[in-house]
Amino acid sequence: MITVMTSYGIYHQLGANKEIQALAAQHQELKSRSIEELAQMVTDKKITVNQLLHELRLRQEANPEDSGAWMKLGELLTLSAAGSTSPQEPQAETDSMRQLAKQAFNRASQVGNQEQQINTRIEVAKTYLTYREFDSALEQLSLVLLKNNTHEGALMMKGLTESRLEKHQAAIDTWKFLASRRQQDSESAQLINNLIENELERLEFTQSQFIEITINNFANLDLQSFTKAFAIVRPVAGGAPIAVKSIDISELEETIKVTPENLMFSTADFWQAIDLKVEIRFSQTGLAKPETGDIFGQLSPIQGLTPTQNYSLTIDQVVN
Repeated sequence: MITVMTSYGIYHQLGANKEIQALAAQHQELKSRSIEELAQMVTDKKITVNQLLHELRLRQEANPEDSGAWMKLGELLTLSAAGSTSPQEPQAETDSMRQLAKQAFNRASQVGNQEQQINTRIEVAKTYLTYREFDSALEQLSLVLLKNNTHEGALMMKGLTESRLEKHQAAIDTWKFLASRRQQDSESAQLINNLIENELERLEFTQSQFIEITINNFANLDLQSFTKAFAIVRPVAGGAPIAVKSIDISELEETIKVTPENLMFSTADFWQAIDLKVEIRFSQTGLAKPETGDIFGQLSPIQGLTPTQNYSLTIDQVVN
């Protein structure tokens, strides 16, 4: 079997281009480096993510069954991506690190028998949870449950992850299924039932945390030239909106529900803000910034928002 490096040699003899020669030279320089050192070199910008990827592909040919090494690489890259908080850090590079981490974790999860693969994915999910990558953790747990839908560790973690994502009903359903597999008078069943009870309280609370904005003249509006509607809550004094909800015109209804999930900043307080104005604007281009020809309506200034309150307004103004 012709190895990758042998292939490089053949290409070189045939007049390989400079890129192939550069990759071969790079491998000679990096082959003695540990995975930890390579990940640190990416963090220190001594090599690029693409250069790291090329090096790892070469190593995969040489030692494809080293699950621990792939796990370590995934952890280091996830850590690096989580630490990339500087405004100067290119988002594309951070995304590349996350994607490369996912590839490394997937490679680790393909080694061994089914039980070993499941255990590896559980460890991957734990790593993602450590770095608050909840969606990625949920994806790994779902893959575990595809192979074993009664895996109790995965079910417990899935419920906890769904709870962190505020998918309260999903968490309740997951834990109810898990509880059904336990003896009802057992300590573990009681623990799960307590989790369900707490999640039901959170769900009930969340379901009451909204305001509604009704468009009085909705039936009379000609919206054919508009693509999006924006429900906006902003301070009367000006500045950035507190909350914005974007709705495609095709999905628009007469009443729009706005919740704390639509907050522009996680530190803002939806219910404590005062001196506000509420408006709905229809955009022709779909941009959040008002443009000439957009139509809108707004309420008179209000002191503050009240949970479950319905506010009514009329679309009767045009942006000039």
